[in-house]
Amino acid sequence: MNRGRMELLQWARANGCLWKVDESLEFLARIHYIYDARDYISIVSTVEWALANGCPCSDREAPSDAPAGAAAECAAAEPRDKRHKRPKGGGNKGGHKPKAAAAPHKAKVIPPPPHLLLLRELKGHSETVTSVAFSPDGRFLATSSEDGSIRLIQAATLSDPEPKTHRIPLSFDHATALAFNDNTKRLAAVTSDYRKCCLFSIPSEAEASRCAREQCPAWGQGSVRMKKGIKPTLMKEFETGHSNPIMEASGAGSSAQFFSLCLAARPDAALVMLLDVEKWMVVVTCGAGSDTIVNLFSVKGEKLTHADTGHIKNNVACASADNRFIAVGCYLPEVTLLEVCRKKQTGEFDKLARAMTLGGHKGQVVGVAINSTTTRAATVSLDGTWRVWDITVRYNLDEDPRCQGTYPLDATKGVPTGIAFGPGGKVVAISAGKRLLYFSAETGAQVGEVADACGTGSIVGLKSPRDAHCVAVVASGNKHAFLWKFPDV
Repeated sequence: MNRGRMELLQWARANGCLWKVDESLEFLARIHYIYDARDYISIVSTVEWALANGCPCSDREAPSDAPAGAAAECAAAEPRDKRHKRPKGGGNKGGHKPKAAAAPHKAKVIPPPPHLLLLRELKGHSETVTSVAFSPDGRFLATSSEDGSIRLIQAATLSDPEPKTHRIPLSFDHATALAFNDNTKRLAAVTSDYRKCCLFSIPSEAEASRCAREQCPAWGQGSVRMKKGIKPTLMKEFETGHSNPIMEASGAGSSAQFFSLCLAARPDAALVMLLDVEKWMVVVTCGAGSDTIVNLFSVKGEKLTHADTGHIKNNVACASADNRFIAVGCYLPEVTLLEVCRKKQTGEFDKLARAMTLGGHKGQVVGVAINSTTTRAATVSLDGTWRVWDITVRYNLDEDPRCQGTYPLDATKGVPTGIAFGPGGKVVAISAGKRLLYFSAETGAQVGEVADACGTGSIVGLKSPRDAHCVAVVASGNKHAFLWKFPDV
Protein backbone atom coordinates (compact mmCIF):
# COMPACT_ATOMS: atom_id res chain seq x y z
CA MET A 1 0.00 0.00 0.00
CA ASN A 2 2.98 2.31 0.55
CA ARG A 3 3.68 2.31 -3.15
CA GLY A 4 0.00 3.03 -3.84
CA ARG A 5 0.06 5.95 -1.40
CA MET A 6 3.14 7.38 -3.03
CA GLU A 7 1.53 7.19 -6.47
CA LEU A 8 -1.63 8.73 -5.02
CA LEU A 9 0.35 11.61 -3.53
CA GLN A 10 2.18 12.17 -6.79
CA TRP A 11 -1.11 12.20 -8.68
CA ALA A 12 -2.64 14.70 -6.23
CA ARG A 13 0.35 17.00 -6.43
CA ALA A 14 0.35 16.86 -10.25
CA ASN A 15 -3.30 17.90 -10.26
CA GLY A 16 -2.83 20.81 -7.86
CA CYS A 17 -4.61 19.13 -4.94
CA LEU A 18 -2.15 19.79 -2.13
CA TRP A 19 -4.64 21.10 0.42
CA LYS A 20 -5.19 18.59 3.26
CA VAL A 21 -3.62 15.93 1.10
CA ASP A 22 -1.83 14.36 4.08
CA GLU A 23 -5.12 14.02 5.98
CA SER A 24 -6.86 12.78 2.86
CA LEU A 25 -4.43 9.97 2.23
CA GLU A 26 -5.45 7.97 5.28
CA PHE A 27 -9.14 8.52 4.61
CA LEU A 28 -8.85 7.62 0.93
CA ALA A 29 -6.77 4.58 1.79
CA ARG A 30 -9.65 3.32 3.94
CA ILE A 31 -12.09 4.04 1.14
CA HIS A 32 -9.72 2.05 -1.03
CA TYR A 33 -10.17 -1.00 1.24
CA ILE A 34 -13.93 -0.51 1.55
CA TYR A 35 -14.34 -0.63 -2.22
CA ASP A 36 -11.88 -3.50 -2.47
CA ALA A 37 -10.07 -1.65 -5.24
CA ARG A 38 -6.68 -3.27 -5.55
CA ASP A 39 -5.09 -1.39 -8.37
CA TYR A 40 -3.79 2.09 -9.02
CA ILE A 41 -6.69 2.98 -11.35
CA SER A 42 -9.21 2.41 -8.57
CA ILE A 43 -7.20 4.62 -6.20
CA VAL A 44 -7.12 7.42 -8.75
CA SER A 45 -10.86 6.98 -9.38
CA THR A 46 -11.47 7.39 -5.66
CA VAL A 47 -9.45 10.60 -5.57
CA GLU A 48 -11.24 11.87 -8.67
CA TRP A 49 -14.59 11.23 -7.01
CA ALA A 50 -13.49 13.04 -3.84
CA LEU A 51 -12.19 16.06 -5.70
CA ALA A 52 -15.18 16.30 -8.05
CA ASN A 53 -17.50 16.27 -5.04
CA GLY A 54 -15.65 18.90 -3.03
CA CYS A 55 -13.16 16.51 -1.34
CA PRO A 56 -15.54 15.17 1.35
CA CYS A 57 -12.55 13.75 3.17
CA SER A 58 -12.11 17.19 4.75
CA ASP A 59 -15.56 16.87 6.34
CA ARG A 60 -15.21 13.15 7.07
CA GLU A 61 -18.20 12.14 4.98
CA ALA A 62 -18.44 8.81 3.23
CA PRO A 63 -19.66 8.65 -0.36
CA SER A 64 -23.42 8.25 -0.68
CA ASP A 65 -22.94 5.07 -2.66
CA ALA A 66 -20.47 3.50 -0.19
CA PRO A 67 -21.41 0.19 1.47
CA ALA A 68 -22.72 0.01 5.05
CA GLY A 69 -20.02 0.74 7.60
CA ALA A 70 -18.21 3.24 5.44
CA ALA A 71 -19.25 6.15 7.66
CA ALA A 72 -17.76 4.45 10.71
CA GLU A 73 -14.55 3.77 8.82
CA CYS A 74 -14.39 7.43 7.78
CA ALA A 75 -15.00 8.66 11.33
CA ALA A 76 -12.26 6.37 12.63
CA ALA A 77 -9.91 7.90 10.10
CA GLU A 78 -10.30 11.38 11.63
CA PRO A 79 -7.06 12.66 13.22
CA ARG A 80 -7.14 13.15 16.97
CA ASP A 81 -6.17 16.83 16.78
CA LYS A 82 -9.22 17.53 14.65
CA ARG A 83 -11.76 15.92 16.98
CA HIS A 84 -13.89 18.10 19.24
CA LYS A 85 -12.31 18.56 22.69
CA ARG A 86 -14.37 19.29 25.81
CA PRO A 87 -13.07 21.79 28.40
CA LYS A 88 -11.28 20.17 31.30
CA GLY A 89 -13.44 19.53 34.32
CA GLY A 90 -16.60 19.18 32.28
CA GLY A 91 -19.44 21.67 32.03
CA ASN A 92 -19.27 25.02 30.32
CA LYS A 93 -16.74 26.93 32.38
CA GLY A 94 -15.71 30.44 31.53
CA GLY A 95 -18.87 31.03 29.51
CA HIS A 96 -17.39 29.34 26.53
CA LYS A 97 -20.04 28.15 24.10
CA PRO A 98 -19.52 24.94 22.23
CA LYS A 99 -18.85 25.41 18.56
CA ALA A 100 -21.82 24.99 16.29
CA ALA A 101 -21.80 21.88 14.17
CA ALA A 102 -20.52 22.47 10.69
CA ALA A 103 -23.14 22.47 7.96
CA PRO A 104 -23.23 19.24 6.04
CA HIS A 105 -21.16 19.35 2.90
CA LYS A 106 -23.16 19.43 -0.33
CA ALA A 107 -21.50 17.38 -2.99
CA LYS A 108 -21.35 18.94 -6.43
CA VAL A 109 -23.45 17.31 -9.10
CA ILE A 110 -21.07 16.56 -11.92
CA PRO A 111 -22.81 16.14 -15.30
CA PRO A 112 -21.66 13.18 -17.38
CA PRO A 113 -19.04 14.01 -20.01
CA PRO A 114 -20.40 14.71 -23.51
CA HIS A 115 -20.43 11.90 -26.02
CA LEU A 116 -17.47 11.89 -28.37
CA LEU A 117 -19.79 12.09 -31.39
CA LEU A 118 -21.87 15.00 -30.06
CA LEU A 119 -21.12 18.05 -32.19
CA ARG A 120 -23.55 20.57 -30.67
CA GLU A 121 -26.75 20.81 -28.66
CA LEU A 122 -28.88 23.57 -30.20
CA LYS A 123 -30.57 25.58 -27.46
CA GLY A 124 -32.59 28.79 -27.40
CA HIS A 125 -36.18 27.80 -28.08
CA SER A 126 -38.72 27.90 -25.27
CA GLU A 127 -40.98 25.20 -26.74
CA THR A 128 -40.62 21.96 -28.69
CA VAL A 129 -38.35 22.10 -31.74
CA THR A 130 -40.21 21.04 -34.87
CA SER A 131 -37.69 21.33 -37.69
CA VAL A 132 -34.04 21.71 -38.67
CA ALA A 133 -32.65 22.81 -42.04
CA PHE A 134 -29.10 23.23 -43.38
CA SER A 135 -28.16 25.75 -46.06
CA PRO A 136 -26.31 24.10 -48.99
CA ASP A 137 -23.38 26.55 -48.82
CA GLY A 138 -22.84 25.79 -45.14
CA ARG A 139 -23.52 29.35 -43.94
CA PHE A 140 -26.67 28.79 -41.94
CA LEU A 141 -28.53 26.34 -39.80
CA ALA A 142 -32.22 27.05 -39.17
CA THR A 143 -34.50 25.67 -36.47
CA SER A 144 -38.21 26.20 -35.88
CA SER A 145 -40.22 25.66 -32.74
CA GLU A 146 -43.70 25.76 -31.29
CA ASP A 147 -42.72 29.01 -29.58
CA GLY A 148 -43.55 30.77 -32.86
CA SER A 149 -40.03 31.60 -33.97
CA ILE A 150 -37.34 30.54 -36.43
CA ARG A 151 -33.72 30.77 -35.32
CA LEU A 152 -31.21 31.40 -38.11
CA ILE A 153 -27.80 30.35 -36.81
CA GLN A 154 -24.46 31.18 -38.43
CA ALA A 155 -22.82 27.79 -38.86
CA ALA A 156 -19.32 29.24 -38.54
CA THR A 157 -20.07 30.19 -34.90
CA LEU A 158 -21.43 26.82 -33.78
CA SER A 159 -18.22 26.12 -31.89
CA ASP A 160 -18.61 29.35 -29.88
CA PRO A 161 -20.29 29.31 -26.45
CA GLU A 162 -23.01 31.60 -27.84
CA PRO A 163 -23.47 31.14 -31.61
CA LYS A 164 -24.60 34.17 -33.59
CA THR A 165 -28.33 33.82 -34.14
CA HIS A 166 -31.07 35.86 -35.78
CA ARG A 167 -34.64 35.31 -34.61
CA ILE A 168 -37.49 35.41 -37.13
CA PRO A 169 -40.89 35.73 -35.41
CA LEU A 170 -44.03 34.31 -36.98
CA SER A 171 -47.45 35.85 -36.40
CA PHE A 172 -50.27 33.79 -34.90
CA ASP A 173 -48.67 30.44 -35.74
CA HIS A 174 -45.48 28.40 -35.67
CA ALA A 175 -43.46 26.69 -38.39
CA THR A 176 -43.27 22.93 -38.59
CA ALA A 177 -40.96 22.55 -41.61
CA LEU A 178 -38.03 24.51 -43.05
CA ALA A 179 -35.90 24.38 -46.20
CA PHE A 180 -33.29 26.47 -48.03
CA ASN A 181 -32.99 26.65 -51.78
CA ASP A 182 -29.77 25.86 -53.63
CA ASN A 183 -28.15 29.32 -53.43
CA THR A 184 -29.35 29.99 -49.84
CA LYS A 185 -31.23 33.12 -50.93
CA ARG A 186 -34.62 31.70 -49.98
CA LEU A 187 -35.89 30.03 -46.84
CA ALA A 188 -39.27 28.32 -46.89
CA ALA A 189 -41.36 27.74 -43.76
CA VAL A 190 -44.72 26.03 -43.61
CA THR A 191 -47.10 26.67 -40.75
CA SER A 192 -48.90 24.22 -38.51
CA ASP A 193 -52.34 25.35 -39.66
CA TYR A 194 -51.47 23.65 -43.00
CA ARG A 195 -52.67 26.64 -45.00
CA LYS A 196 -49.58 28.75 -45.57
CA CYS A 197 -46.10 28.53 -47.00
CA CYS A 198 -43.87 31.50 -46.22
CA LEU A 199 -40.86 32.38 -48.39
CA PHE A 200 -38.15 34.52 -46.76
CA SER A 201 -35.38 36.35 -48.60
CA ILE A 202 -31.93 35.69 -47.10
CA PRO A 203 -29.09 38.17 -47.90
CA SER A 204 -26.06 36.81 -49.69
CA GLU A 205 -22.68 36.77 -47.99
CA ALA A 206 -21.60 39.93 -49.84
CA GLU A 207 -24.80 41.74 -48.92
CA ALA A 208 -24.60 40.70 -45.30
CA SER A 209 -21.01 41.95 -44.94
CA ARG A 210 -21.76 45.31 -46.57
CA CYS A 211 -22.54 48.23 -44.25
CA ALA A 212 -24.94 50.97 -45.40
CA ARG A 213 -23.92 54.51 -44.49
CA GLU A 214 -26.57 57.14 -44.07
CA GLN A 215 -26.40 60.78 -43.04
CA CYS A 216 -27.52 61.54 -39.49
CA PRO A 217 -28.10 65.32 -38.87
CA ALA A 218 -28.63 64.77 -35.16
CA TRP A 219 -24.99 63.78 -34.79
CA GLY A 220 -23.63 66.80 -36.61
CA GLN A 221 -22.29 67.47 -40.07
CA GLY A 222 -20.34 64.64 -41.62
CA SER A 223 -21.36 62.04 -39.05
CA VAL A 224 -22.56 58.63 -40.22
CA ARG A 225 -24.48 55.77 -38.71
CA MET A 226 -23.57 52.17 -39.52
CA LYS A 227 -26.36 49.79 -40.36
CA LYS A 228 -24.81 46.36 -39.96
CA GLY A 229 -26.11 43.35 -41.84
CA ILE A 230 -29.46 42.73 -43.48
CA LYS A 231 -32.36 40.93 -41.83
CA PRO A 232 -34.32 38.16 -43.59
CA THR A 233 -37.52 39.55 -45.04
CA LEU A 234 -40.82 37.89 -45.92
CA MET A 235 -41.20 38.04 -49.69
CA LYS A 236 -44.16 35.72 -50.37
CA GLU A 237 -46.91 33.92 -48.51
CA PHE A 238 -49.44 31.56 -50.10
CA GLU A 239 -51.78 28.71 -49.20
CA THR A 240 -50.76 25.14 -49.89
CA GLY A 241 -54.21 23.63 -50.21
CA HIS A 242 -53.45 20.55 -48.10
CA SER A 243 -56.11 19.17 -45.80
CA ASN A 244 -53.76 17.92 -43.05
CA PRO A 245 -51.46 19.89 -40.73
CA ILE A 246 -48.02 20.56 -42.17
CA MET A 247 -45.20 18.84 -40.38
CA GLU A 248 -41.48 18.34 -40.80
CA ALA A 249 -39.91 15.89 -43.24
CA SER A 250 -37.12 13.31 -42.86
CA GLY A 251 -34.12 12.21 -44.86
CA ALA A 252 -30.69 13.32 -46.05
CA GLY A 253 -28.68 14.30 -49.08
CA SER A 254 -30.44 17.46 -50.21
CA SER A 255 -30.63 20.98 -48.88
CA ALA A 256 -34.16 21.17 -50.21
CA GLN A 257 -35.62 18.39 -48.18
CA PHE A 258 -37.77 18.54 -45.10
CA PHE A 259 -38.28 15.70 -42.76
CA SER A 260 -41.61 14.74 -41.31
CA LEU A 261 -42.15 13.94 -37.69
CA CYS A 262 -42.84 10.38 -36.66
CA LEU A 263 -46.43 9.38 -37.33
CA ALA A 264 -46.65 8.04 -33.81
CA ALA A 265 -46.18 11.61 -32.56
CA ARG A 266 -48.36 13.36 -35.16
CA PRO A 267 -50.61 11.12 -37.31
CA ASP A 268 -51.18 13.78 -39.97
CA ALA A 269 -48.26 15.45 -41.67
CA ALA A 270 -47.05 17.19 -44.80
CA LEU A 271 -43.70 18.43 -45.99
CA VAL A 272 -42.22 21.05 -48.28
CA MET A 273 -39.12 21.23 -50.46
CA LEU A 274 -37.40 23.92 -52.52
CA LEU A 275 -35.92 22.85 -55.84
CA ASP A 276 -33.46 24.97 -57.85
CA VAL A 277 -33.03 28.76 -57.72
CA GLU A 278 -34.47 32.08 -58.93
CA LYS A 279 -37.16 31.79 -61.62
CA TRP A 280 -36.56 28.02 -61.96
CA MET A 281 -37.28 27.40 -58.28
CA VAL A 282 -40.14 25.02 -57.53
CA VAL A 283 -41.87 24.76 -54.16
CA VAL A 284 -42.99 21.20 -53.45
CA THR A 285 -45.49 20.39 -50.71
CA CYS A 286 -46.33 16.79 -49.97
CA GLY A 287 -49.35 15.81 -47.94
CA ALA A 288 -49.10 13.15 -45.28
CA GLY A 289 -51.55 10.98 -43.46
CA SER A 290 -54.72 10.60 -45.49
CA ASP A 291 -53.69 13.56 -47.67
CA THR A 292 -51.61 11.84 -50.36
CA ILE A 293 -51.37 14.84 -52.72
CA VAL A 294 -48.04 16.29 -53.91
CA ASN A 295 -48.40 19.94 -54.99
CA LEU A 296 -45.89 22.00 -56.98
CA PHE A 297 -45.84 25.82 -56.91
CA SER A 298 -43.81 28.50 -58.62
CA VAL A 299 -41.77 31.04 -56.69
CA LYS A 300 -44.76 33.39 -57.02
CA GLY A 301 -47.07 30.92 -55.32
CA GLU A 302 -48.82 29.84 -58.51
CA LYS A 303 -49.79 26.17 -58.59
CA LEU A 304 -47.96 24.33 -61.37
CA THR A 305 -49.33 20.80 -61.01
CA HIS A 306 -50.13 18.06 -58.52
CA ALA A 307 -49.88 14.29 -58.23
CA ASP A 308 -51.59 11.73 -56.03
CA THR A 309 -49.48 8.85 -54.74
CA GLY A 310 -52.68 6.90 -54.06
CA HIS A 311 -51.14 4.78 -51.30
CA ILE A 312 -53.61 5.33 -48.40
CA LYS A 313 -51.22 7.69 -46.57
CA ASN A 314 -47.77 9.19 -46.94
CA ASN A 315 -45.24 8.65 -44.16
CA VAL A 316 -42.09 10.45 -45.29
CA ALA A 317 -40.46 12.13 -48.28
CA CYS A 318 -37.20 13.68 -49.43
CA ALA A 319 -35.67 15.24 -52.55
CA SER A 320 -32.44 14.44 -54.34
CA ALA A 321 -29.54 16.90 -54.26
CA ASP A 322 -29.77 17.52 -58.01
CA ASN A 323 -33.46 18.53 -57.65
CA ARG A 324 -34.49 15.78 -60.02
CA PHE A 325 -36.31 13.23 -57.87
CA ILE A 326 -38.85 13.34 -55.07
CA ALA A 327 -39.06 10.14 -53.02
CA VAL A 328 -42.24 9.45 -51.05
CA GLY A 329 -42.52 6.61 -48.52
CA CYS A 330 -46.06 5.50 -47.86
CA TYR A 331 -48.31 3.07 -46.02
CA LEU A 332 -47.47 0.35 -48.52
CA PRO A 333 -44.06 -1.39 -48.29
CA GLU A 334 -42.59 0.68 -51.11
CA VAL A 335 -41.21 4.11 -52.03
CA THR A 336 -42.35 6.06 -55.08
CA LEU A 337 -39.79 8.20 -56.92
CA LEU A 338 -41.28 11.11 -58.90
CA GLU A 339 -39.20 12.96 -61.50
CA VAL A 340 -39.41 16.74 -61.89
CA CYS A 341 -39.14 17.21 -65.67
CA ARG A 342 -38.05 20.54 -67.16
CA LYS A 343 -38.12 22.11 -70.59
CA LYS A 344 -34.87 21.64 -72.49
CA GLN A 345 -34.81 25.13 -73.98
CA THR A 346 -35.51 27.23 -70.88
CA GLY A 347 -35.06 24.86 -67.95
CA GLU A 348 -38.45 25.83 -66.59
CA PHE A 349 -40.80 23.29 -65.06
CA ASP A 350 -42.56 21.00 -67.50
CA LYS A 351 -44.24 18.10 -65.67
CA LEU A 352 -44.11 15.68 -62.75
CA ALA A 353 -43.78 12.03 -63.79
CA ARG A 354 -43.41 8.68 -62.04
CA ALA A 355 -39.86 7.39 -62.42
CA MET A 356 -39.42 4.19 -60.39
CA THR A 357 -40.55 2.26 -57.34
CA LEU A 358 -38.40 0.93 -54.51
CA GLY A 359 -40.26 -2.21 -53.42
CA GLY A 360 -39.47 -5.32 -51.42
CA HIS A 361 -40.15 -4.39 -47.80
CA LYS A 362 -42.86 -6.24 -45.88
CA GLY A 363 -44.01 -3.30 -43.79
CA GLN A 364 -44.55 0.45 -43.97
CA VAL A 365 -41.56 2.52 -45.03
CA VAL A 366 -40.86 5.14 -42.34
CA GLY A 367 -37.55 6.54 -43.61
CA VAL A 368 -36.00 7.29 -47.00
CA ALA A 369 -32.79 9.07 -48.00
CA ILE A 370 -30.90 9.79 -51.23
CA ASN A 371 -27.14 10.34 -51.21
CA SER A 372 -25.51 13.56 -52.39
CA THR A 373 -24.60 12.16 -55.81
CA THR A 374 -28.11 10.80 -56.52
CA THR A 375 -26.74 7.33 -57.18
CA ARG A 376 -28.03 5.45 -54.14
CA ALA A 377 -31.09 5.47 -51.92
CA ALA A 378 -31.68 3.98 -48.49
CA THR A 379 -34.97 2.94 -46.91
CA VAL A 380 -35.98 1.67 -43.48
CA SER A 381 -39.23 -0.10 -42.70
CA LEU A 382 -41.35 -1.26 -39.80
CA ASP A 383 -40.60 -4.82 -40.91
CA GLY A 384 -37.29 -4.48 -39.04
CA THR A 385 -35.01 -4.15 -42.07
CA TRP A 386 -33.24 -1.43 -44.01
CA ARG A 387 -32.14 -1.51 -47.63
CA VAL A 388 -29.65 0.17 -49.95
CA TRP A 389 -30.64 0.78 -53.59
CA ASP A 390 -28.82 1.58 -56.83
CA ILE A 391 -31.02 4.14 -58.62
CA THR A 392 -28.72 4.78 -61.60
CA VAL A 393 -30.99 2.82 -63.94
CA ARG A 394 -32.73 3.53 -67.24
CA TYR A 395 -36.18 3.85 -65.75
CA ASN A 396 -37.52 5.29 -69.04
CA LEU A 397 -36.89 1.79 -70.45
CA ASP A 398 -38.73 0.18 -67.50
CA GLU A 399 -35.48 -0.88 -65.83
CA ASP A 400 -36.05 -1.40 -62.10
CA PRO A 401 -33.72 -0.08 -59.40
CA ARG A 402 -31.36 -2.70 -57.96
CA CYS A 403 -31.37 -3.61 -54.28
CA GLN A 404 -27.73 -3.79 -53.16
CA GLY A 405 -28.46 -5.19 -49.73
CA THR A 406 -31.14 -5.96 -47.15
CA TYR A 407 -29.98 -5.79 -43.54
CA PRO A 408 -31.81 -6.60 -40.29
CA LEU A 409 -32.29 -4.31 -37.31
CA ASP A 410 -32.11 -5.42 -33.69
CA ALA A 411 -35.71 -5.33 -32.43
CA THR A 412 -34.51 -4.60 -28.89
CA LYS A 413 -33.10 -1.24 -30.03
CA GLY A 414 -36.57 0.18 -30.70
CA VAL A 415 -38.89 0.98 -33.60
CA PRO A 416 -37.09 2.74 -36.48
CA THR A 417 -38.23 6.28 -37.33
CA GLY A 418 -35.75 7.67 -39.85
CA ILE A 419 -32.61 7.18 -41.92
CA ALA A 420 -29.85 9.47 -43.25
CA PHE A 421 -26.67 9.08 -45.31
CA GLY A 422 -23.23 9.99 -43.94
CA PRO A 423 -20.14 11.41 -45.71
CA GLY A 424 -19.63 9.90 -49.13
CA GLY A 425 -22.62 7.63 -48.63
CA LYS A 426 -20.43 5.12 -46.78
CA VAL A 427 -22.38 5.22 -43.52
CA VAL A 428 -26.07 5.48 -42.72
CA ALA A 429 -27.65 6.65 -39.48
CA ILE A 430 -30.93 5.11 -38.34
CA SER A 431 -32.99 6.44 -35.45
CA ALA A 432 -34.91 4.09 -33.15
CA GLY A 433 -36.49 5.43 -29.98
CA LYS A 434 -33.76 7.44 -28.24
CA ARG A 435 -30.99 5.59 -30.05
CA LEU A 436 -28.95 6.64 -33.05
CA LEU A 437 -27.49 3.62 -34.83
CA TYR A 438 -24.69 3.78 -37.40
CA PHE A 439 -24.23 1.13 -40.09
CA SER A 440 -21.87 0.57 -42.98
CA ALA A 441 -23.68 1.14 -46.27
CA GLU A 442 -21.39 -1.41 -47.92
CA THR A 443 -21.64 -4.38 -45.54
CA GLY A 444 -24.60 -3.53 -43.31
CA ALA A 445 -22.49 -4.06 -40.18
CA GLN A 446 -23.13 -1.78 -37.23
CA VAL A 447 -20.20 0.61 -36.73
CA GLY A 448 -21.46 2.77 -33.87
CA GLU A 449 -24.30 3.63 -31.53
CA VAL A 450 -25.48 6.52 -29.36
CA ALA A 451 -27.69 5.08 -26.63
CA ASP A 452 -29.37 8.43 -25.80
CA ALA A 453 -29.19 10.86 -28.70
CA CYS A 454 -31.99 13.23 -27.68
CA GLY A 455 -32.34 13.34 -23.90
CA THR A 456 -36.06 14.02 -23.52
CA GLY A 457 -38.59 12.29 -25.76
CA SER A 458 -37.99 10.01 -28.72
CA ILE A 459 -36.35 10.78 -32.04
CA VAL A 460 -38.92 11.71 -34.66
CA GLY A 461 -36.72 13.02 -37.48
CA LEU A 462 -33.22 12.96 -38.97
CA LYS A 463 -31.63 15.44 -41.35
CA SER A 464 -28.10 15.77 -42.71
CA PRO A 465 -26.55 18.64 -44.71
CA ARG A 466 -25.39 18.33 -48.29
CA ASP A 467 -21.84 17.33 -47.30
CA ALA A 468 -23.31 14.95 -44.68
CA HIS A 469 -20.66 15.80 -42.08
CA CYS A 470 -23.27 15.46 -39.33
CA VAL A 471 -26.89 14.53 -38.70
CA ALA A 472 -29.48 16.64 -36.92
CA VAL A 473 -31.86 14.97 -34.47
CA VAL A 474 -35.31 16.29 -33.58
CA ALA A 475 -37.18 14.66 -30.69
CA SER A 476 -40.78 14.76 -29.54
CA GLY A 477 -41.41 17.26 -26.75
CA ASN A 478 -37.77 18.42 -26.70
CA LYS A 479 -36.85 22.12 -26.72
CA HIS A 480 -33.38 21.35 -28.06
CA ALA A 481 -32.06 19.84 -31.28
CA PHE A 482 -28.85 17.84 -31.45
CA LEU A 483 -26.06 17.62 -34.01
CA TRP A 484 -24.19 14.31 -34.11
CA LYS A 485 -21.08 13.40 -36.07
CA PHE A 486 -20.71 10.21 -38.06
CA PRO A 487 -18.08 7.72 -36.88
CA ASP A 488 -15.00 7.18 -38.99
CA VAL A 489 -15.16 4.02 -41.06
